[in-house]
Amino acid sequence: KQAEFEARSTRKTSRLRAGFVEEESKAQAGFTKEQADAQALIEEQQAQREREIAQAEEGDYRREQSRKLAERRAALGASGVRLDEGSPVLAVGDFASEAELQALRIRSGGEINATRLMQQARLLRSTGSRQAQLIRSSGRKEARLIRKTGSTESSLLGMAGRNAELGGYFRAGSTLLSGFSDAYPNFGKA
Repeated sequence: KQAEFEARSTRKTSRLRAGFVEEESKAQAGFTKEQADAQALIEEQQAQREREIAQAEEGDYRREQSRKLAERRAALGASGVRLDEGSPVLAVGDFASEAELQALRIRSGGEINATRLMQQARLLRSTGSRQAQLIRSSGRKEARLIRKTGSTESSLLGMAGRNAELGGYFRAGSTLLSGFSDAYPNFGKA
């Protein structure tokens, strides 16, 4: 009876433990995914911020260069140099071209940083999803193993109980026969 009770108890305990393991793995998987999504969102926000910073720096640089070009033109005009022909036109054109090139470099640098951050965000989301899947799968496998182990242990306890019961019957029979033999030592000797 004790062995049967232990076998049932082991089966129930194994089922409960397996359920807890499965639920815990689901919760851990959800947490992992949420963490990855949150970090990805931060990366996306940072990417947007990088674009905004680059845009602002580009605008600031263009305004500064426009102011410097205006100062140069004013200085050249005040000194009596004609700005519509010859070397001054080339010098002003070179200055404007260099300023534009640098402004485009500023914009490109911001876009490169933003693209890198967006790729990082996609990678985080993908990795988080994959890790969550692995955690859930691992939890299910562990739960199946616990259920199987519990079932095996329960079966062994059941067999041990049946063996103990059978052993008890044999001991009782042996004791009964031994007692009968002691009580009637001459029985069957005629």
